Amino acid sequence: MNYNPYMFEGTVTSEVRVTLRIDDYFGHVWYKFTAEEQGKQALDFDFELCDCDEDVYRNDCDLFYVQEFDAFYAELKNDKGETLQIEGESAEFMNSLVTSIEITDCYKEKSCYTCEEWDGHFKKCDHPDKPQSSADYCDRDNCCDLWVAKG
Repeated sequence: MNYNPYMFEGTVTSEVRVTLRIDDYFGHVWYKFTAEEQGKQALDFDFELCDCDEDVYRNDCDLFYVQEFDAFYAELKNDKGETLQIEGESAEFMNSLVTSIEITDCYKEKSCYTCEEWDGHFKKCDHPDKPQSSADYCDRDNCCDLWVAKG
């Protein structure tokens, strides 16, 4: 990963991985943090404030939250493939399992484009959000009416 949140203008998204661990059992959850200012605040994760359905976009430990019981459930694994079930635990307990939080990617979100393919026959649009990555190019007519074919 090439982490430099200041290489883009405006709002930047960081993908953040949280590692949960008990003994040699572990699992991960990923969330996205989007803001103009990045860094330490992107690492401020708390299960108390987490909406697993909305905030966690990926996990490898079958993490889910049951609102009716105000409880988290997950399945941690060790290197031998053995599993450890976490059932009905509080946010405070889940926070106690966090052993690391790291930014795994950093990028500018899509703005006015709808396709992520680069093609030399099109140029950047003049959208005020100033798209700035290779995903800011489009290879199809009518993908976005802001894309202009190079003449």
